[in-house]
Amino acid sequence: MWWRMSYWTLLVTRDGEKSIASTVESILGQTKPPSVILIVDDGSTDRTREILHEAEKRYSPRIQSVVLPDRGYDIRRVVNNLNVAMQKADELGVETDYVLISSDDCIYPDNYVEYLFSEMERDQDLVVASGSILQPNLPRKYFAPHGSGRMVRSRFFQQLGNRYPPYYGYETWLLFEALRVGFKIQNFGELRFKQTRKPSCLRRLGVSHEMFRISSPRSREKVPDRFGRTTYTYKCLS
Repeated sequence: MWWRMSYWTLLVTRDGEKSIASTVESILGQTKPPSVILIVDDGSTDRTREILHEAEKRYSPRIQSVVLPDRGYDIRRVVNNLNVAMQKADELGVETDYVLISSDDCIYPDNYVEYLFSEMERDQDLVVASGSILQPNLPRKYFAPHGSGRMVRSRFFQQLGNRYPPYYGYETWLLFEALRVGFKIQNFGELRFKQTRKPSCLRRLGVSHEMFRISSPRSREKVPDRFGRTTYTYKCLS
């Protein structure tokens, strides 16, 4: 039954002083709260660190944070920050049935986790699922689970090494791997959650979002495909 299931939350942030407190409260306020929230702060320059420190004191030990040095904003470090949280979970001995992945600007309905749990426990082949920040009347079959608000079954992620690969497309990689081995993924369009900041397509996200930077030779890496042919991928930063 879904109420017996457990999860922890992986949350990454940078300069999230205006939104992270409400995101944390939203997650803690779930009808099924997490065992722990692990937050990776990628060198925030605003009050985010102070807010996290206050949250840790108030909710200890349910909130743990890792503060990284400020090296400027660069989207290519996001996957490394996710893996830092996964490593921290390993060090703390966190063992749960699922992991909820979130950014620092999401407000979830109180039953968000309960809804996903009930659906995923009903179908044991469903290993990655999320609600939607899109219009609820759009055909949900056309939308994959979001990166934020994504619930991942732990035993599936563990089969993949419990880490994301350090390359662009890491979120899609997880979905592809699920489908490749016969599992299911799903976006539940009727389960809505809110982003408190503008979608990424409407805000400036740092120089590495500029295509000429992403496709520069400095970030490209030759890798063989499964047929032995040489192809290129774009490596993220550590």
